[in-house]
Amino acid sequence: MRATTGRAVSATILQRLHQALAQGEPLSYQQLAEHAGCTVRSVRNYLDQPAQLFGFPIEKSRDPQHRVLVRAILAPPVVPLSDVDPFHEAFLHALFPNDAPPTPGPVVVALPSLPRYGRHQALVARRWADHSRTRTQALRLRVPDFAINPNLWPLGVVIHQHAGVVLVGLPCDAKAPTQPLAIELHRLPDEPDLLDPIDRNPPAWLNDVTLDQLIDLPFCAAPPGDDAMVDVHVRFDASLTDRLRHCVWHRSQLMVLRTDGQLDVRFGPVPLRLAASWACSFGSGVTVLGDKRLRKTVKKRSFSP
Repeated sequence: MRATTGRAVSATILQRLHQALAQGEPLSYQQLAEHAGCTVRSVRNYLDQPAQLFGFPIEKSRDPQHRVLVRAILAPPVVPLSDVDPFHEAFLHALFPNDAPPTPGPVVVALPSLPRYGRHQALVARRWADHSRTRTQALRLRVPDFAINPNLWPLGVVIHQHAGVVLVGLPCDAKAPTQPLAIELHRLPDEPDLLDPIDRNPPAWLNDVTLDQLIDLPFCAAPPGDDAMVDVHVRFDASLTDRLRHCVWHRSQLMVLRTDGQLDVRFGPVPLRLAASWACSFGSGVTVLGDKRLRKTVKKRSFSP
């Protein structure tokens, strides 16, 4: 039956665009419009926020006829690690060392300002991750005077470059995944029995929620404050393109692959100080465009010629 309502038509177009982009081949706006049965203008509107609508970012390039081509940036399939995998164990061991000095292993965690976590905090993170895999049981956070809803659906654990280990969850009374909570692990006391499982029926939409839908890495855990917000527009040197074209830093991210091999990236808004720190980490391999405040801040911090 042919869709007749505006909402049904939009859902049909969105589904067809997703199917076309998911093939991973570069397509023109006209090709996408023909496949979806809509106008080129509608295609452009849908592609304004690709990560939110389709679940993956896109990059743009031009063919010899100077037509804009759009291609989905699809992540490689994730291979689950065994519980006894030595790489996995070394990673956990480096993040959560025992009281004794950790044995040297193949993984060294060297994130800026990563706190040293205690044994009970490590157990909280591991239990949180275990419950996030199944999402069939909610958890009650037993921390007196903690200013968040204590009954949460655990969604995953983020190792964040500024905030360390972050537990991401949703309040049990949430009707939709619109207000995630990011709890920095080092803010929890290193005490036993911080988590209690509670009986709740998980909502039907919970298993379809992914972390990249909820948080803007690496800017998800910025503490509240008076920091100015900026829109980021940078251009990466062609030598970095192959390494960075699959990275996702923000839900609003848009990538454009230039004919000279350089990669333009836009996203935002994000806190000015975190954006400057992020841009400076690429040294002379990145040129900051757009917002004057961001350019000025990066210039002050950068030691690159």
